[in-house]
Amino acid sequence: EEIDKIMLKENVPSDRLLVGMAVSQRELAYALPRSGSKTECVEEAISTLSKLINHLTDVLGAVVVFVPHAIGPTPILDDRISADWIRERCASQDKVIVMKGDYDCMQLKGLAARMYMTIGTRLHFAIDSVCMNVPSMLITHAGEFRCQGIFAGMLKQNDYLYLIDEINLNTLIEMVNDLWTNTDDIRNELSKMLPGIRQDV
Repeated sequence: EEIDKIMLKENVPSDRLLVGMAVSQRELAYALPRSGSKTECVEEAISTLSKLINHLTDVLGAVVVFVPHAIGPTPILDDRISADWIRERCASQDKVIVMKGDYDCMQLKGLAARMYMTIGTRLHFAIDSVCMNVPSMLITHAGEFRCQGIFAGMLKQNDYLYLIDEINLNTLIEMVNDLWTNTDDIRNELSKMLPGIRQDV
């Protein structure tokens, strides 16, 4: 009931396939490190992610929901800002929702559970999703061994770990399409695997 109220307040439809996203500004700065200035690389990453969302909304028929996992205390730590940057470049902005509220860890986990799948740079959003049997794609950079160790290693989701260092629309869409097509199989695999992981930790 609490999650229903949050979704109603944030104008998130309950009758559509929802793809959750959480993108940090800091991770965008790791895009294409050898390709130009930091500002140019961040802009390229934002543009590429907006085009990925166009694929999700206009080809796959999803509604994309940005779920803020951090909102401060400084602007660079506010996921809502990076979400707005990406949304304003999307073709179908009416199908892209940027949630504005401040939610605790249990609420964020409950929101992840309502998604068909999730995509993003926030490790804890990916963990929340996978732990609720929701297929997830984690975007990180080559030097972030914590993300790789937990998501690819412990949670065994190596097929859906994407390195932003070489971000490219074609490879992003390829991985997203694979995640989209295989959601049922992934959910089944997660439901079988997670009890053992919980026992181990």
